[in-house]
Amino acid sequence: MRKAAFTAAFAALAFSAQAVITSIWQSGDITTGDNAIPNGYWGDVTVCVTASFVLDGGIADGTELVKLCRDGTMPANYATLKVMDGRLTLVAKDGLGSSSEVTVGDALDITAGKRTTISFTVQRGAQDVPGIVTFFANGQQIGEATTLSFGYTASFQHVWLSESEDVTFDFLASSCTEAGDDLAAFLASAKEASVMPEPTAVALLALGVVGAVLRRRTA
Repeated sequence: MRKAAFTAAFAALAFSAQAVITSIWQSGDITTGDNAIPNGYWGDVTVCVTASFVLDGGIADGTELVKLCRDGTMPANYATLKVMDGRLTLVAKDGLGSSSEVTVGDALDITAGKRTTISFTVQRGAQDVPGIVTFFANGQQIGEATTLSFGYTASFQHVWLSESEDVTFDFLASSCTEAGDDLAAFLASAKEASVMPEPTAVALLALGVVGAVLRRRTA
């Protein structure tokens, strides 16, 4: 399985005191295909996946790039970034067997060789409460979907990355809300995380953010 490159960096951007950095895959740990999220995400929480990648010009329509899902076999309960009509589009599907995919916001143009960073969040919702999916790219909110019903027992335990040779990943990370976290602040952090500085700046900034997280946990 092809290894995806990682700049060691995501801690820099993310999710300060209002969110918890739950999973950071570093060089040698991240692979294309399935990446299990430790402990998964259950209950009425919101999870964010952030990824940065470069696409070649030949990537095929229908290619899924980054997919947050319940597991590798379930056909529902997912949000996935994929190529549709030559553009990057986030779509989501809930746990109802008859449901169709819902497009989340606008599509993004593909520029071969250009580094793109995206973040998307999935708020699972409580029983009978619709979930909410938001989509951020390069520091902008691209869209939101509020009509999905992921189901009371739905969990999001896996991030799947494309195995296409036409996409190269810089980094991958996930985070989730904790009890008492402010959702608006979490979404603001997700938006901020979709702005990815150059690797050198990120590496330097990461040192400060990791220190802040550790101080928070030991306070």
